[in-house]
Amino acid sequence: MVLAVWRSLQIVLTVALAELQFFPLTAAAQPSQRPAYISADAGPATQAFGAAMAQRIFSDEFRSTRATAVLSSAREIPGFNCPADPVVSLELVVPYPVRPGAISWLERWRIRCDVPVRRNFIAVLENNYLRIGQLLPGASLADPALQRDTLPGVISAAVAGRPSGCSAPGRVINMEVNKMPERTGGPWTEVWTVMQCEAKLPLTVTFTPAPTGGVTWAVGPARRP
Repeated sequence: MVLAVWRSLQIVLTVALAELQFFPLTAAAQPSQRPAYISADAGPATQAFGAAMAQRIFSDEFRSTRATAVLSSAREIPGFNCPADPVVSLELVVPYPVRPGAISWLERWRIRCDVPVRRNFIAVLENNYLRIGQLLPGASLADPALQRDTLPGVISAAVAGRPSGCSAPGRVINMEVNKMPERTGGPWTEVWTVMQCEAKLPLTVTFTPAPTGGVTWAVGPARRP
């Protein structure tokens, strides 16, 4: 069920819990009225966590934690010339179970840079502390394990297109769906863009669900801009 929600909403789901940043919640919650920068649908969170918790998630209570994560992402991921104080919008919130006792969800933010970009995070609320971890940027239909498995292959394939004299490791700076599945359980393709020494290399990734379960992936030739 969760995987179906992810795919229908086209959200990035790569998770690296070991790299989550740790932030204490503010002692006093802010008013529960929804702030203007949150445009996401509260329905999935309300269904998963109840109305009271959803109200907290969609309030201003976590502003400082979210601002730290989103603005750091805008600065750290190259290639889009994001301003120091960009206009942002929280456009998607999807419940994501991590472990018993934790309230956790995925967030997708839109940041106004030279072009609008998407940044994705996982938020884990446990023992009155919030942790936020950054996911791969952009939008993908792949689930967390599949993105984690695919990423090394994409980085390895990008080496063939590395600029002369460049030895820096590649970094995925965007993902987007190139071709949606034509039927339920059908294959789809995405374009994963890798940055290497200021050079962007778009790579086509084909995902093919297997009849017996699981999904295989294959990295195709570069797609020149």
